[in-house]
Amino acid sequence: MRVARFESDGTRHLAAFDRLQENFTGRSASQAWSERIMKAATYIQRCVGIIALAALSAANGLGSSKKSRVFNAQFEAVWSAAAGVAKDAFLADKISRVEGKLRFRCGPLRGYRFEAVIVDVGAGKARVELELHTNLRGIDKDAWRNGDRYLSLVAQRLQPGGGK
Repeated sequence: MRVARFESDGTRHLAAFDRLQENFTGRSASQAWSERIMKAATYIQRCVGIIALAALSAANGLGSSKKSRVFNAQFEAVWSAAAGVAKDAFLADKISRVEGKLRFRCGPLRGYRFEAVIVDVGAGKARVELELHTNLRGIDKDAWRNGDRYLSLVAQRLQPGGGK
């Protein structure tokens, strides 16, 4: 089959190419083009989905982190020191003595959210487990400065004559 000559608008040439393509593959060039586009769209959707899942799982693992410290003091003393520091030096959200949990905020726009759990570990010792809840991984370092300050203030209050 001879290909028609090229015209300035290209229509006659494309029509001849479609007939030529149809003779060799059994389908028109526009069908072949649509199939390639659909395959590419499916590939792109899969890649975006995989990237989104990877980012989501990374964000879930990095969005919260924990620290703990054991104090050589009775549970009651540690609880009162921890609750006092949360009320005085931070913005306390929820204090539940029954659950042994404290929730407080600090930082820019109160964006660093902490949850402290006080646990009696026996032998006159209590453990403070501090968990940071953030929306972004990049602010963890700055947020943990405040978390370390909280644990230091609790330790100061537990020292004889060390605070309020």
